[in-house]
Amino acid sequence: MNAANKPNKIRHLFIATCIIYWGIIFAPTPQIAATAPQSFVFHLNISGLRPRDLHALVNMGKLPNFARLHTQGAWTHNARIDADTAFWQPNQIAMLTGRPMLTRFSIPNSGHGWMSDAMPDMYATLHRHADRYIASTFDIAHDYGLKTGLYATDQRYTLIRNSFNTANGAADTVDHDDGFDKIDVYINYHHDTAHMMEDLSANINNAPTNYTFVQFHDLSTIGIIYGWDSQAYKNTLIYLDGWLGEIFNLIQSNDILNGNTSIILTTDRAGSEINGIEEIDGVNPLDALNYTVPFFVWGPGIPQNVDLYLLNGSNTSNPGTRYIDYDALTQPIRNGNSANCALNRLGLPSIPGAALDQLSHACGKAPVSQKTQTPVTIARPIQQTPTPIYILVTTTPMLQPAETPMPVAQALPVPTSAPTTLVVQPSNKTATNTQTVNAAPPKPVQQAAQMAVVSAAAPIQKARVAAARTIVAVTPTPLAKSVANMAKATPSGGVSTLAAQLKPIAKPITEVKVAPKTRP
Repeated sequence: MNAANKPNKIRHLFIATCIIYWGIIFAPTPQIAATAPQSFVFHLNISGLRPRDLHALVNMGKLPNFARLHTQGAWTHNARIDADTAFWQPNQIAMLTGRPMLTRFSIPNSGHGWMSDAMPDMYATLHRHADRYIASTFDIAHDYGLKTGLYATDQRYTLIRNSFNTANGAADTVDHDDGFDKIDVYINYHHDTAHMMEDLSANINNAPTNYTFVQFHDLSTIGIIYGWDSQAYKNTLIYLDGWLGEIFNLIQSNDILNGNTSIILTTDRAGSEINGIEEIDGVNPLDALNYTVPFFVWGPGIPQNVDLYLLNGSNTSNPGTRYIDYDALTQPIRNGNSANCALNRLGLPSIPGAALDQLSHACGKAPVSQKTQTPVTIARPIQQTPTPIYILVTTTPMLQPAETPMPVAQALPVPTSAPTTLVVQPSNKTATNTQTVNAAPPKPVQQAAQMAVVSAAAPIQKARVAAARTIVAVTPTPLAKSVANMAKATPSGGVSTLAAQLKPIAKPITEVKVAPKTRP
C-alpha cells in the first residue's frame, strides 16, 4: 500500500463509520408510534336486558358487577330504543351506525333502512339494501388506524361482517390507507357465550383491539322461551353478571388497558309478556316493556353514580314513562347513541350523517387522535399496541317507569385509587389471589341444561370483595339437582328444546385478517 494514500483511507473509513453510527442513532423508529398512549372501548350489547329486573337485582346485591357500573359510572334505566321499531336487528344496526331505522329529523338518507329480523342471506349487505354506503363505528375506528373487533353469539351479525369486509368496505381516505376491511377480528359462536368469551379473553390478553363490540344473546333467548318475568330470566341475568366481571378482570389485569378503557353498555331491546303487533314491526314499539332500556357509560373521567340525563345537560330530556317519537324537539337517550359515544370516548369524530349523536356532554368529545402508521403484519389483529380500550356494552331494554336514585353504594364500595373488583365467574374457574385461571369452558349442551334449570336449582352466588388491585374468581356452587330431575320442573321438553336452541347450529365462525389487499 502506498504510504501516501494510507491517511486518506483511514479518514474515509472514519467518515463512513460516523455516517453509519449517526444513521442508526437518528433513524426513525417504527415502534415509537406503537408505544404512544391509546384508548380502548368495549361496546357491549346485552340483548333483552330489562331495567326493572336489573334495578331490583342490583339493590338485592345479586349483581355486583352491574352494581360497579352504577357506582363508578354514569347511567340511566330510562333510555329508549328506536322509536319506529322494536325488532332486534334494526336496533343492533342503530347501535353500530348511529342511525335510526327510517329517515328522520328531516335529514335526507338519515336512516340505515334495515327493517327485518329475518336471517340475512349470504350476500346481503347494509349498503346494497339501502342503495348507498352506510358507515359504522368500525369504519371510523379502522380508518383512523385503530384495531377493531366484533364478538357475537347471533348468526345475524354475519350481515355486519359482510358489510364491512374487503369486498364491501369503503376506501380509507384518512392519512395512511388501512384497507377496505374494517373489522380486524370477527368471532361469532351462535348461542354459545362461553366459547365466545374464551376467545375474547385470549385475544384481548394477547393483542387488545381498541374498539371491541360484544353481543350476548342469553337474556333474549331465555326471555322468549321461558318468559320475561320468569325466574330463569332473573338467574340468567346473574349468570351474565359473571361475564361482565370477566370483562372487568380483563381490563384491570392488563397494564395497557387498566385506566385507559371505557365501557358503553346498552341493549337492542327489552322484552314484554304482552303480544303487541305493529304494522312495521310485528313487535309493539309502543309497549314500555319493549322500549325502555338501560344505558351505562363507565371509564376514566366519568363521574361516579350520576344520572346520565343530568350529566348530559339539555342535549337530552328524560322522557319519564312516555313513548317519544322523532318529532320531539328534545330527544331521550337512545341505544343508537352508543355508537358515537364509543367513538368520542376513543377521541374520534362521530360517524358522518349519523343523527343519533346527542351524548356529547356525557361521552366527552375528545380531540381527534393523530393517526399513526403501523407496520403491516400477517395477522393484523394480533399486533399488540399499547392503546387504551373503551368497552361499549349494549344490552336489551327493561322497563323502569321512572328514574330513581340507585342505592348501590352498599352493594359495591366506590374505589379510591385502585378499583376493587367483584367477580362471579360463570364458567369453571380456579380461584387465585393474583390471576384468573381458565379451565375448559362448559360444552354448549351442558351450558344449555344449566340455564334451562337455573330457575329451580341454581343457588344465587354472592361475590367476595377483594383487596385493592386483587382479582378474585368465585366458582359457582354445582347445581343441586340432576338434569333429569330438573327436566321435570321445566316446561315440556324444556331442557332438550333449550339445549337444541343454544347448541351452535354451525361451526363457530372465527376470522383473523391478513395483510390488507388493494382492490382493483
